[in-house]
Amino acid sequence: MARRLRPSPALVIALLALFVAIGGVGYAASKIGTSDIQNKAVTKRKIDKQAVSTNRIADLAVKTEKLADQTVTTDKIADLAVTTTKIADLAVTTDKLADLAVTTGKIADLAVTEGKLADASVSTGKIQSAAVRADALGGTQLATTQVSVAANGNGVAAVTCPGSTQVISGGGTASSFGVHMVTSFQAGNGWIVAYQNTTAAAQTITAITTCLSA
Repeated sequence: MARRLRPSPALVIALLALFVAIGGVGYAASKIGTSDIQNKAVTKRKIDKQAVSTNRIADLAVKTEKLADQTVTTDKIADLAVTTTKIADLAVTTDKLADLAVTTGKIADLAVTEGKLADASVSTGKIQSAAVRADALGGTQLATTQVSVAANGNGVAAVTCPGSTQVISGGGTASSFGVHMVTSFQAGNGWIVAYQNTTAAAQTITAITTCLSA
C-alpha cells in the first residue's frame, strides 16, 4: 500500500505566509482610504517629489484634517494633478498652503470652484505673481452718470458701480471742448469728475467708471 505524503508543518506555515503576503498587498491597495489615515499623519517628508498625481488620489480622499500644516508644496504636486473632484469642499484653507505653493501650472482648468475654498483662504501671499490672468477674472462693464452744467458754470458728476461689481478705473467726458476737466478720482465704489464750463451755453458732463463683474 502506497504511503500518503503529508506536508510538514514548516511547509504549511511557509505557504500560508506566502498567500497572506500576496493577498495582503491587493487588500491594502483597495481598502486604505481617508478614514485609515490618522489626522496630521501625512507630513512633507513622507511625500516624494511629483508623487501626488491625479491617478494616485481617490476622489475626495485627501481632507484637510489628514494633512500636517505646510505639507503640500509646489514640488510635491505633478502638473495638473489637482482637479475639482480630488478636493473635498472647503478642504483648502490658507494654513494648508505654503507661500507660493499653488502656481498656474499646478491647477487644471476650472479645477478650483467657489465651493472648494474656505472663506478668506486665498490671501495675497498665496498667489504667485502673474498666476491670476485676465481670462480668470470676470468681465467688465461701464457705468455712467450725466449732469448738465450751466453756461460759465461749474459742475460735478458722480457714478457708482452697480450691484456687486467693483470699480477698477474711471474718468469723464464733456459735450464741448469749451468744458474743461478740473478733477477726476475714485470715490468708494465709483468715480467723481468735476468740470468748468467756459462756454455761453449749458453743456453736459459725463462721469464714467469701468466695473469688474463679481
